[in-house]
Amino acid sequence: MKRTTLKETFANMWGDYTFWLTLNHKKAGPASWVSFILLPGTCAVYIYRIARWFDGLSIRLVSRILQNIGIMLTGTDLNPRSDIGKGFIIFHTPATAFTGKIGENAVSAGALKAGGDGSDLDIGAGPGLPVIGDNVQFGVDILILGPVKIGDGCWVLSRASIFKDIPAGSIVAGTPARVVGKAEPGSNMFERKCHSNNL
Repeated sequence: MKRTTLKETFANMWGDYTFWLTLNHKKAGPASWVSFILLPGTCAVYIYRIARWFDGLSIRLVSRILQNIGIMLTGTDLNPRSDIGKGFIIFHTPATAFTGKIGENAVSAGALKAGGDGSDLDIGAGPGLPVIGDNVQFGVDILILGPVKIGDGCWVLSRASIFKDIPAGSIVAGTPARVVGKAEPGSNMFERKCHSNNL
């Protein structure tokens, strides 16, 4: 596992805030900072980032205690050994559990569940774990299982279950998930701007 420095930890926290500002069309300032810091999703992600820093220092007891505090406070289980890029936003925290690797500026509407399938295949996040690209947006109640890759800019619609690789820029839905459209680069899934005849 790549160690995260304290400087990187704070940079990632700031990245979470600035991306939240972009999503909500807000300006930086004391009022927006208070609104952001009081969100359960912020609490969950910030506890994870501190726990990951401790884990990188091999102070794993503190890391695991923080992980459990995050679960108790928010209902979200973000494994400190996961690699989560800056700009990670969770709208609704209960029933969220993530172990793997995810890029920058990811958004989860809630109940994102991603982790290993027990296999030995390592595609960059650890044996059996998924790797998710940048700017990926998730609906509610998503399942991602095993060593699968989800490309940059994908939209994963609510209640999709992913067991195989997804090409960049895809909109996927269903169980098992299938490609149903193409997302516009830089667009917001929650504004429903896409090219698809199947939605």
